[in-house]
Formats: sequence, C-alpha cells, structure tokens
Amino acid sequence: NNFMMYDHTFAVVAEVCDPLTALINHSCEPNAAVVWNCPATPGSYSMHTVRCVRPMQPGDEVQTSYVDCGLPWWLRQQALRSTYGFDCRCALCEEIAVHRRCAAGSVPKQPRS
Repeated sequence: NNFMMYDHTFAVVAEVCDPLTALINHSCEPNAAVVWNCPATPGSYSMHTVRCVRPMQPGDEVQTSYVDCGLPWWLRQQALRSTYGFDCRCALCEEIAVHRRCAAGSVPKQPRS
C-alpha cells in the first residue's frame, strides 16, 4: 500500500510504501491520520508519521480514512469500492445505511419506549 503526499494543488509530490502503516484499517470517522514531515532542507528525505486526530484510549483500534472524509457518503463508498474493492461498514456508514433503509421503508422503525 502506498501513501501519497500532495502539494497545494493536489499534485502527488511523494509516495511511500510502508507495510506497518498499511496495516491500519479504514474508517470514515478516523481517529488518526498519516502526516508528512517535510524537510526544510532541499535534498533531505520526507518522512511520515501516524498522528491521533481525536482522543484515544489504550486498546482503541487506530483507524485512518483512505478517502476524503468531506465527501458525501455515496462518493466515499464509490471511491472505496473502485480503489480498494470494499464497501465501508464503519460506524458512520452503517448509521447512514440504516437511515437510508428506513427512509426507503425496508427497515421497520423501532417503537419508542
């Protein structure tokens, strides 16, 4: 799995293949992100790290987003399916899927207690 670094015009300027970072699973509500540490000195190597983007507890699974989290649900699903070959089943996407099925009438609404 490659991780790409983009410039301000979203052109790819660097890539890294890291088998350890590649083990991190996807979520549309990630708790971490791959961050590039760009050197100030020309000719120096760029490095990447995985950083928390929200609080985590010991034992929490580290998850990054493989696609732009700002995209609408259907575009995220399409990008994940075409690029990575899976439909996202993260908590956010499952919640959206339930609401879509309810709106379509295919899931009975739960009675209020």
